[in-house]
Amino acid sequence: MKIIKKTVVILIPPILSFFIALFGLFISSYLESIFYEQLFPNLQGNLFVSLIMDVFFFLMISFLFILLTKIIYKDIRILGFSKKNFFKNFFFGYLTGAFIITFIVAGYVLVGGADFQEVFSKSSWSKLLISIVFYLAQGSQEEVISRGFVLGGIAKKTNLLWGVIVSSLFFMLMHLSNTGGFTLELLDYFLIGMVWALLRILFSNTWVAAASHGAYNFFMSDFFGLANSPKDSEGILFQTIYHSSVDYMSIIVSSIVLVILIILVWRKRNILNKPLEFE
Repeated sequence: MKIIKKTVVILIPPILSFFIALFGLFISSYLESIFYEQLFPNLQGNLFVSLIMDVFFFLMISFLFILLTKIIYKDIRILGFSKKNFFKNFFFGYLTGAFIITFIVAGYVLVGGADFQEVFSKSSWSKLLISIVFYLAQGSQEEVISRGFVLGGIAKKTNLLWGVIVSSLFFMLMHLSNTGGFTLELLDYFLIGMVWALLRILFSNTWVAAASHGAYNFFMSDFFGLANSPKDSEGILFQTIYHSSVDYMSIIVSSIVLVILIILVWRKRNILNKPLEFE
């Protein structure tokens, strides 16, 4: 009976998150179609308006999870978005995400495993700035769900170790469509999910993970344009096309960063077997 109760407690956050996120995406898509197709068709393609819409929907979905946290756990501190040392944590997190992708690209270039070229033009500055804001909003929303609600909810009822593992598995499975199914690419999502989970634990703050996530996505997609074919590259500043069918360098770099974080967290290993506590 105790095992069944623990299993239910562990499964509720990821299952609820999946359906709430799906509901949020459906509502967002519906409202967006009304906005562009019925109300303001002339605004289609406007990057600034598109950014406002995207940020609004990210905030809407985040609010749903904040509300859900309040209803189920009675305490939104579970999400981990603390004001304490906000700028320091946010800045460190952003640098971490940027450095991870930079090392991945540098690794490919050094071993001759990718074609690297500049594609930037002066007219691209606005796109670059909009992209920075977009990915920060997107990354923060995903962290509210994965490292906030899922990790925090499970850790509060069981312990941090279960929260780290299950939230990373959840994050991996939520990106199945990105990898085209159960491929080796999924491993990288699990590894980077573990990295962001350990960052939250190490700093006792989810803002570190949110900033790292936003920087990671921005530097990978729009800054370096990392992809395995030119048509899949979204690079605004650079274009990095790796030659392999699997992004093996991301797996290698994520594994190295994860090992470093495990070593750092090991000093606080006694907290991993305890329920989530607030400072």
